[in-house]
Amino acid sequence: MFYLPPPMQMFCNLTYSTISAKDKILSGATVVYHLWYYDEELTSRVVLSVKSSNCRIWSVKELLDDSPGAWRVEIHAADGNQLEELNFDLRYRAF
Repeated sequence: MFYLPPPMQMFCNLTYSTISAKDKILSGATVVYHLWYYDEELTSRVVLSVKSSNCRIWSVKELLDDSPGAWRVEIHAADGNQLEELNFDLRYRAF
């Protein structure tokens, strides 16, 4: 669970070697996709380039309005295979 005041940015970081270590093969893909979901609705689809066999890539989701609740980021290879899924619950807290 994350507590952040609005407006804010959320980041999804991915290390290519991390996926390889989990035996999830990108099979020569040059791109991966981050699909951001809020309450089961797709809110954005980000295309990210894979530059090498050991690189870091990330996407940013900027929240301009009140968006607490269930979030999910799915990471897909270029061929559509899902590599990873991150689920989290976002809550705002007054500071």
